[in-house]
Amino acid sequence: MFIAIGVVIPFSIGASTALSLRFYTRIVILRSRPILEDYLLVIGFTTNMAICLASLWAYHDGLGRHVEDVKPTPEMAVELHKYLISLAVVWFFSLGVVKTSVLLLYRRIFSVMKGFVRLCWFVLVANIIITILGIFGITIYLCFPASYWWNRWAVNPPNGHCNDAQAINVSFACVNFCVDCLIIVMPIPLLKRLNLNEARKKALMVVFGLSIVPAVAAGVHIVSMIKLHGPDYTYWIYITFLTGAMEIFVAIICNCIPTLTPLAMRYFPSLFSTTNGNSSQHSSKATPTDDSGSRGQQKAWAPHLSGSSSTWWGSLRRGSGLGALRWGGAGGTENSQRSERMESSCSQEPITMLTLEEFQITKTTELTVEQEVV
Repeated sequence: MFIAIGVVIPFSIGASTALSLRFYTRIVILRSRPILEDYLLVIGFTTNMAICLASLWAYHDGLGRHVEDVKPTPEMAVELHKYLISLAVVWFFSLGVVKTSVLLLYRRIFSVMKGFVRLCWFVLVANIIITILGIFGITIYLCFPASYWWNRWAVNPPNGHCNDAQAINVSFACVNFCVDCLIIVMPIPLLKRLNLNEARKKALMVVFGLSIVPAVAAGVHIVSMIKLHGPDYTYWIYITFLTGAMEIFVAIICNCIPTLTPLAMRYFPSLFSTTNGNSSQHSSKATPTDDSGSRGQQKAWAPHLSGSSSTWWGSLRRGSGLGALRWGGAGGTENSQRSERMESSCSQEPITMLTLEEFQITKTTELTVEQEVV
């Protein structure tokens, strides 16, 4: 019980805090509506909390205690295995939803990279298939009939048979671990190609590299699943679901961190300040000059969306990519006046590929970013 409290309380608080900051950033700072991946994380968090609460509730049935301390009766064994299969189904669903949110975030941030977008869709479809197979594999393929999974422990068990539960569970856990590893390495080549200084580039790689923590939790989950089918199964069932819940909570936290850049820019602007030399260097490399040259400079400008010494504030329409962008407006004197007004009011670091994707302008600013049809 104390192990459960030590895992559930801190990780649930961390995940709920990260989710709250994510919604605060999107609704209050960006002044936009929550999108699909936000709602998916809420669903994943809610279902994962249900797993934790159900695990705590099942403690009185022997879940989480050693076999020699519980001395389970047939009735208790039946109830424990009902808990096991029910929580496993919810866990598969919760994990699949959270990973879907991560992949949708990747697709939006790096939408300029068409090959990467196709890879995201491929992994996303594979994740959905794995989730469905995991749910139906547990509920249908594990035993024939499915109810035999818990009724076999009854005093008078019915006729039926079960497949190798350990092989099925460990196989799905290993596949889940491989998907976690793939999600870790997917953005690394793109981050290395960003037109950023080494400090900013390493910071982004650290942010995205935090996804290694859920992979470590998935590895611990595999070990607990192997122990699950030993003699002390009442204890290891508990550890299995605690490690699984920890994996989902950590995945939620890591998924929220990249979206909190506008929040950090508002309350910790010194973290994004640069010297004039760096700003002028960015300006010479990445500033779009005029409408006639914007198309020719599009590809070179997109990887590092920066402006002059001031910040180019812009708004992205939902679903638009970072590479398919151009400056709107009639040009000429009007654009020059807009730039002067912005330079007098903005002094932060030019928005990078990650922050501009999440950043939206207020209605008082006239500069817009429109989607270009390529």
